[in-house]
Amino acid sequence: MNKSGEQQKAQDVFAQIGRYTIWCEIFSFFYSEVTDFTYNIYSDYHAHRAFDIHYPIKGSYYIVTEKEKILAKAGQLVIIAPGVYHTSQAIDANEVSRFDFYLSFLRHTEDDNPLSGNRNEPSIVSAFSGVEHFAVVEDDFNAGAMLMEIHEESRGEKPGYYEKMQSLLMNLVIEVSRRLKPYDSATKILEDVRMETIERFFTSKVYSNASQQTLANRLNISPRHLNRLLLKLYGMSFQQKRVRSRIEQAKCWLTSTDKTVSEISASCGYEYESSFNHVFKKNTGLTPCEFRKQAREKKE
Repeated sequence: MNKSGEQQKAQDVFAQIGRYTIWCEIFSFFYSEVTDFTYNIYSDYHAHRAFDIHYPIKGSYYIVTEKEKILAKAGQLVIIAPGVYHTSQAIDANEVSRFDFYLSFLRHTEDDNPLSGNRNEPSIVSAFSGVEHFAVVEDDFNAGAMLMEIHEESRGEKPGYYEKMQSLLMNLVIEVSRRLKPYDSATKILEDVRMETIERFFTSKVYSNASQQTLANRLNISPRHLNRLLLKLYGMSFQQKRVRSRIEQAKCWLTSTDKTVSEISASCGYEYESSFNHVFKKNTGLTPCEFRKQAREKKE
């Protein structure tokens, strides 16, 4: 185990299941003998395009989302859905060691039905798609031992190490999926895949001022179809969704960081701070400064 508290990245693992490739981006954080929790854990709200899975080995901490405050503790896996903004919060000067890795399901077919084939078989992908915000899974199947073994194999010191990592990953994903509530609808799974792309588009600075056509191209649909999809999934237009995403991100920064309003305005894709202030007040009834002050007063 890394005694210095520095980050160590193991090799990513890919495995095949039906029409999907499972992509496990392993970061394998080990925090030991380090009490400066802020140094080791994200202090800003952030979201990922993949499932963010936490497994504390030692100690505990909170994972805070816009809706919940979840206790992450040893013996449990906390699974945070793609696109959910979250941050980690210390419990005093608690010493923490953990695994943290991202899990994606990449569809490798143009077929719009990701569950085509034997529909009588429960789908691993559909089980994970059932996690809309977060899920907590009890480790009654030695997940910690699997993760530790994946980490050890990632050193590449033994013959067949990568194949062993794939096997361990598949066993881990299967056991977790059996403890999650699956969706039976292929249409719902397709919507989840598209929502992941949409959320990534609206929360990425790269696409902060990208056009509606750009998103439609990424989804392989027409702009007209995109409008119908956004109304169905979110009840709003492209521009309304863009504004909503910017405002939600701004709220997170205003409440959890010391970034200036000017910095937040630029990060949200606004060229002029005055435009940002106008849009923010129109949507919240408060200026950014008033919102920050009110949020801080509530915490006191």
